[in-house]
Amino acid sequence: MTHNASSIPDTTVAETATAGTVQTPENQLSPDHNLPFSSIEIRAIRSPWWEFFLHFSTFGIYTCFWMVARIKEMRLLSRHPFKPWLWLFVPNFILVQLFACPTLNKHLKELENKLGINYSVTTFRLWAVSLISVTTLFWVSSKFALPGWVDFLALIIWSGLFCILSKRFNAIKHKCASKYDNIQFKGKSSGYSWKEWLVIIPMFPIVLCLAIYSSVSPYLIQEIKPLTDNSIFASTENHFQLPIHGSGWRQVEIGSFSDGEAKLELAGKIEGSYFIVFKYTNQDTLNNKVRERIQIVQEDEPGMQCREERRLAPTKMSVITYVTCEGKSLGDPLLYTMTIFEHGDDLYELIGHLTAPKYSYRERADNFKKMAKEFRPL
Repeated sequence: MTHNASSIPDTTVAETATAGTVQTPENQLSPDHNLPFSSIEIRAIRSPWWEFFLHFSTFGIYTCFWMVARIKEMRLLSRHPFKPWLWLFVPNFILVQLFACPTLNKHLKELENKLGINYSVTTFRLWAVSLISVTTLFWVSSKFALPGWVDFLALIIWSGLFCILSKRFNAIKHKCASKYDNIQFKGKSSGYSWKEWLVIIPMFPIVLCLAIYSSVSPYLIQEIKPLTDNSIFASTENHFQLPIHGSGWRQVEIGSFSDGEAKLELAGKIEGSYFIVFKYTNQDTLNNKVRERIQIVQEDEPGMQCREERRLAPTKMSVITYVTCEGKSLGDPLLYTMTIFEHGDDLYELIGHLTAPKYSYRERADNFKKMAKEFRPL
């Protein structure tokens, strides 16, 4: 028996046409067209202000994982095949940001259009330019010495930028949750989990205090007088002279870098650059003092390599011992110098300290060593 196509029920035709394809109800969202409906879990919408303190307190470590988690959510909601782990590198790498920002905006915009969300392209462009600019500033700061307040301000802006992005993600998640029944939120919508509190409670005050200290400490040093390049600081009372090489040196109050027992203290142009002169009377011998200083330096900064040389003072019959110790501290080059000579019954010691990002260190290290080496009796 045969049938005309017109005699086949419409429901049978529809079932035949869609064989092998799962139909998802309009009020339900499937992460894949070919997968059956299932519940989709995403992070509960949380105010960007809560996120700010996590971004700020972790110097961006939290931000990297936060970015991966948000991209995973966008992959579920947009069905775009994002590779979340690649976004781990977006917050901290300039070159990655140049490609990632346009890609992110493109796919977020497609999803927003489907959901009826109006988001300004200009706003995102300003956000992307700001992010790349601040990340560039962090890179410059890692190579050149910048005032501490610059890093502090940049960290605040950088944390705020990811809060702005969080607000955009939140708008998409809120709209999806109101449109689709199978989206469920997990986690707290305000406050922190106990794991996040373990980070926030110690880290936020530590980071804040360090940032404030690095911002204001250079301005708390009391200057006595500036010292010009190629001049000579001479102390007739203490019988020593110290040639000045390079700009930005200034004499500062005793106690700025020492315990208050020094005879002279000089501050350099950048933080972490200074000289201190001590005078010892009828105490240790020159050899014992050199060994003591080298031991202290190597105990405080393991891995420091020290080199010692001796010479006669140009106009005095006294031996000058010059020691340089070089290494790294927190990834930056570190230099200690010690120049010691005897004058009568007294022992004079010049201690130098220089640490700075790589390129600023290179600019100053030669003049710094030259000053230390030319310290001599008056």
